[in-house]
Amino acid sequence: MLCIIMIVTAAAGCSFGGSDEPAPDITAEQVIGAWEYQYGTSVESYVFNSNMTYSRSYLGATGENVYVRGTFEVSGNKLILTNDVKEKSEHEVRFPDENTMKWGSGAAEKTFKKK
Repeated sequence: MLCIIMIVTAAAGCSFGGSDEPAPDITAEQVIGAWEYQYGTSVESYVFNSNMTYSRSYLGATGENVYVRGTFEVSGNKLILTNDVKEKSEHEVRFPDENTMKWGSGAAEKTFKKK
């Protein structure tokens, strides 16, 4: 009985799925390029340049095209974006393959495809 309790206790502390495991470190070279995230009939596009700048475009709430520019950096498994007005956002990133970039997890996950 004690053995079963010890096994259950040990297993409770383990992660059997990939979702609880931290994403591996990423490199700027993996990020550089043009990426698209499609949601419904809309598309959010990012272009990451080798000089560590980026541009983003998407359809705004009132139907107008919105363009954002800024800089980016990579730290561990995080992609850190700082836009023109110095607003910073940080995203945990994974690359399931060279043409797919995933941000976040669960319901908040975004899957970008390389253009």
